[in-house]
Amino acid sequence: MDFLATDQWAGYVAAVYGISAVGLGGAVLVTLLGWYRAKARLAALEKRS
Repeated sequence: MDFLATDQWAGYVAAVYGISAVGLGGAVLVTLLGWYRAKARLAALEKRS
């Protein structure tokens, strides 16, 4: 299985996977923060009525 021999590119591939994981984690975090803020704002608006 020569296509699995990534000695030359192993560092690049690992770095790209790491950067992707950080980016996806950041996107999830931003989405969840927005959801919690919207939920809190909706609760405050409903409390007023």
